[in-house]
Amino acid sequence: MTALSTWRTLVRDALKHCGGVAPLATLYAALEANPRAKINSHWKAKIRQCVQLDPLIERVEKGVWQLKP
Repeated sequence: MTALSTWRTLVRDALKHCGGVAPLATLYAALEANPRAKINSHWKAKIRQCVQLDPLIERVEKGVWQLKP
């Protein structure tokens, strides 16, 4: 995971690092130190947007997302 990665790649990589499934709070914690988060005051909203719109990610339950098998 690099600072130059897209948000979509960052979120996918964070999910992979968490075993493929994670609640939003875990994704926030995994990405809060990333340089992209430091320059975007709406970085949590960006993470939510990525999990909702990415065709490779699906909702497991409220606030919990996983990579599609």
